[in-house]
Amino acid sequence: MTRALYASAVELDNEVLIDAFAERMDEATIAMLKSAPDAVYANIDLVNVTLLSVIFGTVRNVFERNLPATEQVAIRHQLTTMCLSYLEMSGG
Repeated sequence: MTRALYASAVELDNEVLIDAFAERMDEATIAMLKSAPDAVYANIDLVNVTLLSVIFGTVRNVFERNLPATEQVAIRHQLTTMCLSYLEMSGG
């Protein structure tokens, strides 16, 4: 059902909604990154857009490929490892 909803949403002309969502998401994730007590990011905007691109790209790929639940769980763990490693390496 989620896959069908995702596919139908892609076909709609909802650029204004997507832009508003992206702006809210950027504000929230940048605030989260700034609040990290053990990391300072030289280019927080780049770290933010890279991190979100990895997350959303992975989620989209999982939906589009209709991967089995066991593989989705495994990918979720891999994505967590990837994001945490990226944030640690980027927050010098």
